[in-house]
Amino acid sequence: MDCQKELPGALGSLRAVDVLFKALAAGRLPHGILLYGGSAKTLDLVCQALSSEILGMPAVKSIDFHAIRPSNKIRRISMDSMSELCRELQLAPSFGDKKVACVYEADRLGKDAANAFLKTLEEPPAGTHIFLLTTAINQVLPTILSRTLHFRIPGEDCIEDEDWTQWRADFEKWILGLTQNEVRTHGIDRAIFSVYSLTARFQALVKKIAEKEWKHLEADLSPNLSEDQLEAISVGNERGVRRQLLIEMQESLLKLSLAYGTANPLVHPVALSCYELERAARLLELNMQDGSVLENFLLKCLRLWSGK
Repeated sequence: MDCQKELPGALGSLRAVDVLFKALAAGRLPHGILLYGGSAKTLDLVCQALSSEILGMPAVKSIDFHAIRPSNKIRRISMDSMSELCRELQLAPSFGDKKVACVYEADRLGKDAANAFLKTLEEPPAGTHIFLLTTAINQVLPTILSRTLHFRIPGEDCIEDEDWTQWRADFEKWILGLTQNEVRTHGIDRAIFSVYSLTARFQALVKKIAEKEWKHLEADLSPNLSEDQLEAISVGNERGVRRQLLIEMQESLLKLSLAYGTANPLVHPVALSCYELERAARLLELNMQDGSVLENFLLKCLRLWSGK
């Protein structure tokens, strides 16, 4: 098989991907590899390609490919599922002499599940390769980081949706309006009303885009996944969409700053707004209500940009 060439676009020619495939061809691929980057889809594509190359057949069709994911709404990888994975890896391969395990969303590994995994990760059975995927490497436990080699796979999931494009345009227009004395001209009430409107539209967009993404994602999932795992993937999909929307909001703020050149009066409010947006993103990862968090962020922007 030549799974590297089958990767879409320029993904197969990325340096990290090329290094991994060359190491595999030379028989020097590490047994514990952490793939991280901004796109969960891209990480999965690389993992599937490497796993298929190792197993000599599409990984999704191989019973020697074992995947573990977070389950239920709290989206944690449980101690029981991790113990089961470790038991599976101790058994002899069904075909050939290779086995592959993939830990999706490795940042969702708690201490107990990680402790159950450490010995297998450090000393896996012969012929076993373990991939861990994450879009939040800063949240992966140090005990996992110290036992794996890390490869950054560049890529971001860009949201292509006309309503979202319009939302970003309205957000940028609202921010610029705050700097051009519109609050003084039209009063604070109009600006506050826009906060509530932008918040409600943002929430609706998260749901709409997540549902659209889920239709594509669900079609590629294994039919053997449990209801808890499906629920966790669905929740993770929605969170991933929301995270990407926040990233693109930050891009909108930075674009406003760059538009004014070097002598830019907006640098200070842009920097503070980006800080507040990152803070909002962290709160949302802690399961805070997205409506109240975004509304609070926009109200802070209102004060930062208008001086009110």
